[in-house]
Amino acid sequence: MPHADVPPAVEDAFRCEYAIGGNQVFDMFPPQEEPLGTYGSSCNYPSVTLQVIPFLSSTIDAARTRGPLESVPNVGDEAWLYDNPAGYAELYVKVGSRMLTLQRSVVVGMTVADVRSGVIALAKALVPKLP
Repeated sequence: MPHADVPPAVEDAFRCEYAIGGNQVFDMFPPQEEPLGTYGSSCNYPSVTLQVIPFLSSTIDAARTRGPLESVPNVGDEAWLYDNPAGYAELYVKVGSRMLTLQRSVVVGMTVADVRSGVIALAKALVPKLP
């Protein structure tokens, strides 16, 4: 719910923090954006990395070689979640000719299942904002 005295960018950051299960540490570090060559962008938050890149089916094929992908309905055109054993929930979302990727770190004592709903909620919030 928007607050009258809070700028939209701050409100969006709050929603992102809430969606991914952020905490007070989340607010201590500003996001860091970096271009991915001339074709995409990456934004790094504490515990979450977002990328917008061109969609290539080979990216999904490569992810499938690392382990099973869970199909996630009602997110973008198609979406897949990967339980990365290195301690990450990775969500790949196809949106037209683009792909949104979200990598959420999973801290000790938690599992991908614990952060799954937040990662999906964040993707659902971001998909309509993609050009």
